Amino acid sequence: MAHGHLPDLVLGGCSAWPLPADETSAGVARAHLRAALTAARAPRELVEDVTLAASELVTHGLRHGIGGAAAAPGRRVLELWAYYRITPESQFVFKVFDPKPEWSRPAKRDGTWAENGRGIAVVDALSAGWGWHRTRSRLGPLPVPGKATWFCVPGTGMCARPHPRPLPWEAAVVLRRLLIARGLDGTRCHHGSDRSVVTMRGLTVWSEPPGVFRWRVRPGTRDAYVCRPFADLHDVADEVVCHYERGVVPGGDVR
Repeated sequence: MAHGHLPDLVLGGCSAWPLPADETSAGVARAHLRAALTAARAPRELVEDVTLAASELVTHGLRHGIGGAAAAPGRRVLELWAYYRITPESQFVFKVFDPKPEWSRPAKRDGTWAENGRGIAVVDALSAGWGWHRTRSRLGPLPVPGKATWFCVPGTGMCARPHPRPLPWEAAVVLRRLLIARGLDGTRCHHGSDRSVVTMRGLTVWSEPPGVFRWRVRPGTRDAYVCRPFADLHDVADEVVCHYERGVVPGGDVR
């Protein structure tokens, strides 16, 4: 996994930074993203929007995800992630992980956000979309269950030249490796002549021509499959981890 090299993200990488679980976390996140986006030659306006939106999500995660005396020392985990995806369009995705799996939607008062929700309103105004989902941490010796709050911005104009498309068995092996790193130890790979499958509890992901991952999300119904290109590897891995976590701790997610 890359750490902070945003130009490599369009080649399938994911940048991930650990953040301090204190009041300096937002400033550290801004510094990481400003350096990475500047190296990627992102427009100045985009750099300012991304760093501000990320700062708001980090502050939200610090206050509501790991704040309070009840948070165990081993679960005071705060991380910043960034990667590129091409589905539903060319976008950079930025996520802040915290160990609280639930989300409380900020209330509105008289058409304005309540005091504790103003940061999310800023994220909504500066991004092409935002939401949250259950997941597990990426860094540290042991994966920690929790949630990722994310936003995305257009990635057009910042994309490097396409990298060679892996074979289905190669993509399946990499996906399995990512899932095991997130604590899904029961994940297995099975390879056929032209496609492979990655299996875990309650879910099977096909890796197949012409270069897509495919899995069933609504058993017994039509149009129950999701298809994502190999280029969206890290988005796929997070969707699989989210599916797994929802099975462990049932409930809603994703705005």
